[in-house]
Amino acid sequence: MTDIITGPLILTGEPEYLSPIGVGAAVIAGPPGPAGSGEGGSGVDGQSAYELAVESGFTGTQSEWLLSLKGETGNNGLSAYQIAVYNGFVGSEAAWVASLEGAQGDPGATAYEIAVAQGLVGSIDAWLASLVGEPGPAGDPGPQGDDGPAGPGVATGGTTNQYLKKASNTNFDTAWDSLDKNDVGLSNVDNTSDASKPVSTATQTALDLKAPLASPAFTGTPTGITKSHVGLGNVDNTADSAKPVSTAQQAALDLKANLASPTFTGTVSGITKSMVGLANADNTSDANKPISTATQSALDAKAPIASPTFTGTVSGVTKTHVGLGNVDNTSDATKNAAVATLTNKTLTSPVINSPTGIVKADVGLANVDNTSDANKPVSTAQQTALNLKANAANPTFTGTVTIPDGALAIADTNGLQTALDAKQATGNYVTALTGDVTASGPGSATATLASTAVTPGSYTSANITVDAKGRLTAASNGSGGGSATPNGFTPPSGAWLSPSNVLSVSAGTPVSGVLTLLPFDVGPNSLAIQSIGVNCTTAQVAGTVTYTLGLYTDDGTGGYPDFSVSGRLENGTVTAAATGNRTLTVSRTLTPGRYWGAFLLVQSVAPSTAAQFNCIANGAPMLWTANSSNNLGNISRALIVTGQTALPTTATTLTHQTAGTSPFIGLRAT
Repeated sequence: MTDIITGPLILTGEPEYLSPIGVGAAVIAGPPGPAGSGEGGSGVDGQSAYELAVESGFTGTQSEWLLSLKGETGNNGLSAYQIAVYNGFVGSEAAWVASLEGAQGDPGATAYEIAVAQGLVGSIDAWLASLVGEPGPAGDPGPQGDDGPAGPGVATGGTTNQYLKKASNTNFDTAWDSLDKNDVGLSNVDNTSDASKPVSTATQTALDLKAPLASPAFTGTPTGITKSHVGLGNVDNTADSAKPVSTAQQAALDLKANLASPTFTGTVSGITKSMVGLANADNTSDANKPISTATQSALDAKAPIASPTFTGTVSGVTKTHVGLGNVDNTSDATKNAAVATLTNKTLTSPVINSPTGIVKADVGLANVDNTSDANKPVSTAQQTALNLKANAANPTFTGTVTIPDGALAIADTNGLQTALDAKQATGNYVTALTGDVTASGPGSATATLASTAVTPGSYTSANITVDAKGRLTAASNGSGGGSATPNGFTPPSGAWLSPSNVLSVSAGTPVSGVLTLLPFDVGPNSLAIQSIGVNCTTAQVAGTVTYTLGLYTDDGTGGYPDFSVSGRLENGTVTAAATGNRTLTVSRTLTPGRYWGAFLLVQSVAPSTAAQFNCIANGAPMLWTANSSNNLGNISRALIVTGQTALPTTATTLTHQTAGTSPFIGLRAT
């Protein structure tokens, strides 16, 4: 184990190599000699250590002797942790390291608190002011310098804003003169701003020869404009009444029948017998027509020509009608052999075999022809009626054919209906667009705008070129000009930009329970804010005043806050017992848009005579409001809500603050 030396160590005799770990003072010396008396003279120079070594037998150069003085490398010493363990510490190295850290000391007092403890009476602001010492005395004036050489004389006289002007080519010949537009070569220029400059005579003369962009009225005969310029290169210059039938229209018309006296070809379908007034007619040929009910009833009342059988009493038929003019009406029993008289005789169920001499007129059918139903011809009346009808097969109509809407369906024969459905209606129409905008029909078509050489994307302070048709033909990023607004942002006309990163809004004397809201805008970039606060411009009276501060988003109308849980971005309370700013620390990034700062006096004590709502942001200022002055008499009206004890998160009735009434909020540059 290595020796531990804990006190003064005195070694005598010849020095030897030692490698202890010394804790304390270690001295290598001989015993002290007796004190001398008086002051001795200077002794002779002693030998150097190297000379003593040579005298004692060392052989070699001084450098070699110096190298010989370096002993062997000793053993590594113990670490601090090993020494602690050697001295009794029990535990791991990590536990030993942790044991080296002492307990947290009490926080020290601030300089202001120390000053108060030492008897200072006053606020922290007064103490800070007391730290500024009185100005030191003025230094002695320096010696008077030598007078310079006399210079040429300057013309005497002159008035404010005049300048010296050479009166001749002679040196130093000058005179006072007033600068006017003639001196800068602008004798004909009037002192008017660009916005107020009138239209010059030459410009007006040129403008009088131009037509306005909106609703131009040309005179004379305009030239140089062709139908192609307006996208009608294929349109002929003909009046509507003189326009010919186009090839496509004629092709479609050729497939249609005339409205007057139409002639159909092929097989016409979809026309029913009801359409031609024959709803009750059956589609049977004459040869196949059945006997109608009425005809059958009439025939049932007739006796057949062949072997007729009559019922009841047959009257009107004489013996002559049946070829028995010479027959007497007598019974067989009374008939004589020679002549039998049959006068006034009644025949019961007579059977006449092969009668002769009876004609159709005898039975009331004088006009009936002896033809079978199958062979009956078409009567004159039937023919007259049929002549008014169209044939079912290949009909030919005369006059105007009227068919109810939707009653006629034409089969799509070989794509005919499909081709017709794809056709435009008769009239004037455009089949294609050419030029800068292109599209092709028929029917609905998507228009394609011709591309320009401009690369799509966003441009900063862009330099652009617009052609006569209003298209961008060139665009590039610009330098942003000399605008004093941050990041090239130009607020709307009449807006007032806060020139620092602090937005401060003044309110008159706050009233307890009155929530005051101020609109302000952020843009065009997002803005990180550090805090919102209230700045009491005068000392409070009768105790501490409590303010509730908040921040709302807009409800989307640009005129009212969003009183919802999600619309209230910040909500906190600060107290103010003296002058100064009391802030509520926040960490929020506001994206471009409108926001509403809010503060509410919630303690009914006498407040300061004036207060300000602050919104402090990082980086370049981006806060602005639609106003051009920080005069309370000119600023936009604030919104107020009365009877409040906290910031609302539900719909609330708002009123606009009127001028001259407190609280009243405006924007103030700080």
